[in-house]
Amino acid sequence: MFDSIINLLIKGFEGLHNLVFKVIPNVNLSYGLTIILAIIIIKLITLPLNIKQVKTTKILQKIQPEMKKIQAKYKSDPQKQQQQILQLYKDYKINPLSGCLPSLIQLPILLIFFQLFLRLPGIHENTISFLWIPNLAAKDPYFILPILAVLTGYLQGKLSIPVSEDNEAQAQQNRVMNIVLSVMLGVFTISVSSAVGIYYVFSNIISIIVSLVINKVVLKEDKA
Repeated sequence: MFDSIINLLIKGFEGLHNLVFKVIPNVNLSYGLTIILAIIIIKLITLPLNIKQVKTTKILQKIQPEMKKIQAKYKSDPQKQQQQILQLYKDYKINPLSGCLPSLIQLPILLIFFQLFLRLPGIHENTISFLWIPNLAAKDPYFILPILAVLTGYLQGKLSIPVSEDNEAQAQQNRVMNIVLSVMLGVFTISVSSAVGIYYVFSNIISIIVSLVINKVVLKEDKA
C-alpha cells in the first residue's frame, strides 16, 4: 500500500516536473522549482487545517481566564473539572486537538517526501544542482540547509504553538519543546538528501508566510 502511494507520487512529481521543464528548459532549475511548486500545492490542500489551527489557538487563548476559574472551582473534583472544561470547549465550538493537527501531519508528509526523493529516478540518474547545492541526491556539503531547517522550524513553531500568557510554566514548556523539535529536525536534515532538506526548509518558509497572513486576517475578523 505504502509503495503504491510512493509510486503514484513519483508519477505525479515527474508529470509536474515535465510541465515546469516545458516552461523552464533547464533541468537543474526546473527540478528545484518543481519541489517548491509541490510544497505550494500541499500547502493549498492543507490550508483549511491551518486556518482552523489559528482560529482554535486564538479561542483557546481567549478562554484561558474561564478555564482557570473552572480549575480553581473544581480543584478537588478532577472529574467535574474535566466535564466543565469539555462543556466550555463545546460552548465555543472548538476541538483543542484540531489546533495540533497541522503540526502532527507535517512529520508523516516529510517522511513520505523522504521516500519519494529516495526513489525518484530523475534525481538519482542525473547530477541535479540547485542554488548552492551541487547534487540534490546528496547531502548539503555546506550545512546551510540544516541551519536553515533549525531557524525556520523554530520560527514556524513559534507562530503555530499556542502561547499561554497567564501560565509561564506552560509557556516555557512550549518554548523548550519548540527548540528541541527544531533541533531534532535540523539534525535529521543533515543525514538526508538535499532534496528533502529543500522540501523541509521551503515548507517552513511557506508555512511562516501562511501563518502570518492567516493571523492578520483572523485578527481583523476579531476586531470587526
